[in-house]
Amino acid sequence: FPSHDTSQYSTSGVPVTEPHKIKWLVQNNLIMEEQRDENSKHTINYVKIAGLKDKNVETKINDRIQSKVTEIEKALQPETIAPFRGVRTKIFEDSKLLNSSVYSFTAFNFNHILSVQFQGSGNYGADGSMYGGENTIFLNISDAINIDLNTGDEIALKNIFMNGVIVTGK
Repeated sequence: FPSHDTSQYSTSGVPVTEPHKIKWLVQNNLIMEEQRDENSKHTINYVKIAGLKDKNVETKINDRIQSKVTEIEKALQPETIAPFRGVRTKIFEDSKLLNSSVYSFTAFNFNHILSVQFQGSGNYGADGSMYGGENTIFLNISDAINIDLNTGDEIALKNIFMNGVIVTGK
């Protein structure tokens, strides 16, 4: 085999003699607290964070999470359901919300970014019935927020990727 002169690459650092693992993802040192509010027909379950040095940013983030939970709760009300294609042919403004749940979970918690996903679901008595039965309709709503833990500001998904990188769903 031909020998390779490596003298041009020598450094004053420690020579690398084996593969070195680089942690591209460093987990945030957060404490996740589960918050729960429940009655017989409605359940709310969401995360609250603790452990940031900047308590103002921590409060801002927790307020935003709580605000998103409230948005999902309101979006499940029959009179305020978004006009998803065909939804008004099944769930009318006078339909009864029989039961609902809203919950959130941490989808990503690395490199000073926190992503929280929200799921809301509701069962509706589509014929105005309070009891459901064969005319019960189910609806699920999903949403997410991405937050910079340094500032508490939301980050648009498009801003997470480098310029010039083509992101495809394939």
